[in-house]
Amino acid sequence: MGNSVVGPVEGTCKWFNLRLGYGFLATPDGKDVFVHVSNLVKDGDGLFILPLKDGGRVNFAFGPSDREGQEGKLQVLAGTKIKVIDRYVPEPRD
Repeated sequence: MGNSVVGPVEGTCKWFNLRLGYGFLATPDGKDVFVHVSNLVKDGDGLFILPLKDGGRVNFAFGPSDREGQEGKLQVLAGTKIKVIDRYVPEPRD
């Protein structure tokens, strides 16, 4: 998908585990999209939106990526809102 904005796309949450900090969404054409909590962005209220429960419909869009070969920030447009995700994002490894 590169560095251009893609979406919004209406897909399905295959599964998302907040404790693990990641999950997968499925696009309408059947492609799996990896989503990590560090790729989530805040909504207008300053809350992170997590994908709906497993199997739930979800609208999402991608923004530009800061890293070559990776998807950009994932904005879930509908789902469960949470205030802080920092505690779910592991520290970078050396």
